Amino acid sequence: MAAGADDDVSGHAFGSSEQLPSPLIFRLTRRVTASLPRQSEQASSTAVYCGVREFSCDEDCVAIPEWLLQTAGLAVGEPVAVEFVRPEKGLFAQLQALDSAAASVGDLRAILEAHMRSNLTALSVGETFRVPVGGMDQPLSFSVVALEPLGAVDIVDTDLSVDILQADGVVVDGQIGGAHSGNTMSELVPGTP
Repeated sequence: MAAGADDDVSGHAFGSSEQLPSPLIFRLTRRVTASLPRQSEQASSTAVYCGVREFSCDEDCVAIPEWLLQTAGLAVGEPVAVEFVRPEKGLFAQLQALDSAAASVGDLRAILEAHMRSNLTALSVGETFRVPVGGMDQPLSFSVVALEPLGAVDIVDTDLSVDILQADGVVVDGQIGGAHSGNTMSELVPGTP
């Protein structure tokens, strides 16, 4: 779906003299049709949040990466609802490594956070994403276990504190609960705000 300069995006018309909000974050869900009852939609589809990489698709068409389709419980070619949202800035994220191989990665935190910075605009609880690691045949998978302040957050230009749990539940760095002791993205990657 491509929005033109004067198209209505979730109740907000962006005129030619107004700047688009940054980042543009959208919630994707299965579009309810007459052949797909609402009960079935809720049982097999999850809302996922994402940004826009480029505006090059034909009108009424969106290109969604396979990993995002899988997270949302969607199939290629299935109708999808795209809703513009403005989630709050994230303060804290707890991520669970789904692969035991994550324990053998030297600087997992730096690799994970660099990937998040360049590839993700939002996170939501229950979302799973993959991170390529040099020297490994398969990317590592991570699940979003907890977020603050809400279950879906904007992670662009934020000091997001991150706790990483290994596949066995052991905390890599930081602490679960009350005071979060994970490092912020700006502390780990020089030159970030």
